[in-house]
Amino acid sequence: MSDLQKPQAAWTRLLGHELAATYLAALGELAELERRYSLERVRVLVLGDRAEVVGPGGVQLRGVALGRNTAPDGSLWLRLDAQRRVTLFSAPNGQVAVAAGPNGALAPLNGSGLSGAWDLPPAVQPVQELRLLVVPDWLGRIDAVWDGREAHDRDARRLFGDALAVVADRLRDARLALRDALREWAQLRGSAFLEQDVSELASEASTRDPSGSLTRRGSGFLPALVSAMAADSNAGPQAVARRVVIAQPAVFGTHNRGRGRLRPFSPGEACPAGRWTFRCVRGAEQGLGGREEFDCSAKIAGDDQTLSFSGLRVGFPYMGPRGFGPLLLERTPTKKGDPQDELLASAQALVVTGESSTNTDGGVLHWQLRETAPDRWAVDVHMSVARGTGDLVAQAEGVAKGAPFRATERNVSGLSLVWRLGPQPVDGASGHVDLHFFRADERPDEFVVVTEVQRDSAIQALLAAEAGAVLRSGPVPTIPDGHAHAGVLSSLLIGGLS
Repeated sequence: MSDLQKPQAAWTRLLGHELAATYLAALGELAELERRYSLERVRVLVLGDRAEVVGPGGVQLRGVALGRNTAPDGSLWLRLDAQRRVTLFSAPNGQVAVAAGPNGALAPLNGSGLSGAWDLPPAVQPVQELRLLVVPDWLGRIDAVWDGREAHDRDARRLFGDALAVVADRLRDARLALRDALREWAQLRGSAFLEQDVSELASEASTRDPSGSLTRRGSGFLPALVSAMAADSNAGPQAVARRVVIAQPAVFGTHNRGRGRLRPFSPGEACPAGRWTFRCVRGAEQGLGGREEFDCSAKIAGDDQTLSFSGLRVGFPYMGPRGFGPLLLERTPTKKGDPQDELLASAQALVVTGESSTNTDGGVLHWQLRETAPDRWAVDVHMSVARGTGDLVAQAEGVAKGAPFRATERNVSGLSLVWRLGPQPVDGASGHVDLHFFRADERPDEFVVVTEVQRDSAIQALLAAEAGAVLRSGPVPTIPDGHAHAGVLSSLLIGGLS
């Protein structure tokens, strides 16, 4: 992308006023309305300076029953004393305490059933009275209203729940209509601003190279903007607030027959928070050991949306959609016959390439040491415990004690390995290494990765959700994140699932 040499006013109008404050703010409002009619969260509006009394963990309330443990309009009143004890009242002036606890750990009072957690800033000051407005999602109100005490409650619950589902669907249609308009705007406005033809908002194409690695490349208005934002020499490089997503370590199923580890990675800014479940679909039982593949189904947090993709192979770098990656699933072999690692280094030091169902014994390699000259050793690797000449699949020769070696293929096996000889090799000593191929039969081997948003950006989050792409970000934004909240009342709500 060439240097557009735009003034700051041009960037602010395009990204701040047109994109963020208009399209993204409207899309965010519709998305929040859709969630209001389809989820069961309890949100809270602090009618005062939220930053003074609420920490980054926000507010979580459980057991809310409007008009029973709140005022009829959903109001609560907070009191915070010098010992950091939080008390909630359902009436002003300290009347009718409904929940209280030290450091914001709220427990019910007077049989209210209201509990939760209030994250307090470290330097919070005492508060005599602060009004809150509790805003439960509509689905979450059903149980408290139609509690089964009346004969018609079951049918009434169904009628209201069905109506909410219809409303949520229509709100989704409205959001999709606005998303279509955003795409047309990108073609119209983007072509003029970037001085090149723009045919789409953003798209992503995957490519698997001959080695088996899979990469993804973005194209369209938003990816082109990323390059232009970095290259501008008039206003200077442009950036929005950075969104930080983290991935928890992968958790492998306790029922798995295969073994492995997922190398730690840092997801991109477009990656959603969610639970990513990988299941083996091509396994050793199909004769595909060494070429096992996993499919993924991801449940997006706070949404009914799911993402699915396929083709993660063991040992090959893989970039998932929406910035989920880069992934590298590695084997964790185990060694038998050398418990003290005196003959060969630990299995963690072993790197095998070219392994398959045809050059291993179901994922097992059988090794043997031979002293061929004083302090010179050969390492023979066979695909069978019989260790016949025709079973030799890799071999290293002339290896000294404690030295690294590379065993190259034999009998056109395609297999090689890198390892290290132990400090006390013994002539004729033998054992085996299990590569633990994954399996797809019966209950397939699986692992799960959970992603979480560590620091959010409204602009990046909305673009990621609606377009699957993001803009250039930086520690000092030139386009304030507040544009995406312009005139949107729901942005003032905090809280989460009840």
